[in-house]
Amino acid sequence: MTGQEPLEPTRRIATRISDLMPVIGHDLPSLNHMGPLLHPEVVDRVPLPFLVAREDSHVRR
Repeated sequence: MTGQEPLEPTRRIATRISDLMPVIGHDLPSLNHMGPLLHPEVVDRVPLPFLVAREDSHVRR
């Protein structure tokens, strides 16, 4: 995840990871690089659908 104005090293790392695993990228344009600290209510809900789907796919029925 990146915000609207990530620091250059953060942007390079996020871009490289997204290139390698595009399914995990997520842009949060309204946040800057301090998003996880200043806006955890926004950041915390982004991975939730992925985690729920992963958990559901591993549940034995």
